[in-house]
Amino acid sequence: MKAFREINQNDDFATSQFIDGCLEQRISKQRLLDWSSIPCFIPAPLKRVLRKAVQSHGERYDSVSEFLAELARVRNGMPEWIQTKAGPKLENWKGTDFLLERDGGFFQVKKKRHTSNNFRADKNYTPGKLDAVFKQLRANTGLP
Repeated sequence: MKAFREINQNDDFATSQFIDGCLEQRISKQRLLDWSSIPCFIPAPLKRVLRKAVQSHGERYDSVSEFLAELARVRNGMPEWIQTKAGPKLENWKGTDFLLERDGGFFQVKKKRHTSNNFRADKNYTPGKLDAVFKQLRANTGLP
């Protein structure tokens, strides 16, 4: 922080260079992203693409178009998770919507047909921590 205060705040170029240097330093130490903060329902192929995208210069994608093409390739057939106030929601996975609803300190699985309006608790799943409930859902539905 001290180094940032020492640069001229009105000099956009110097500020930009400082920020670029900080990003490059975090990239070289492989600390640009906090991988533990990525939700458990993000599929492994997508995580691999992201890891490669934030590698050092010689190891990441050669161009933005190459990165976007790989994202498009990996995304094909991937589940559509949405973060909601109630919890993570999976839309239209094989005609069914799933909601991993927070209930106190635990999560429970609710589901509905994609064309229905109301979720119902699915008693086939044991409520628990998000990771454990997601593993049950993945095992029963064929999620990647």
